[in-house]
Amino acid sequence: MTLNTVRNAQIEVLKRAIARRHAELLEETREDVGRDLGQAEISRDVRELEKLEAALARIDEGTFGRCIECGAEIAFKRLAVYPVATRCAGCQGIYERDLQSSWRGETVEDSS
Repeated sequence: MTLNTVRNAQIEVLKRAIARRHAELLEETREDVGRDLGQAEISRDVRELEKLEAALARIDEGTFGRCIECGAEIAFKRLAVYPVATRCAGCQGIYERDLQSSWRGETVEDSS
C-alpha cells in the first residue's frame, strides 16, 4: 500500500465520521428547536455544524489535514479525535496561548 492509498483511506474514514456527526447534529438541532431548549444550545450546534461543513469542504478542496498557520500536515490522531481541527497541535497551542494573553490584556511580547 502506498502512502497516498493509506492517506486516502484515512480521509474516507474521517469523511464518514464527519458526515455521521453532521447528521446527528442536524437531528439534535431540530429537536432543540422543537423543544425550545434555548438559544445558546442551538447556537453551539449551529457553530459545530458550520465547522463540520467547512471540514467537508476542505476534503473536497484537497486542503483537509493541513494546518492553516504553518501548512504542515495535522496528525491523523488529532484529526481522529477532533476532525474539524484546522491547526496542528503546535500551532493550536500557540494560538490558545496568544488568545489567553489577549483575554488578560497582555500583548504577545508580554506573554513570552
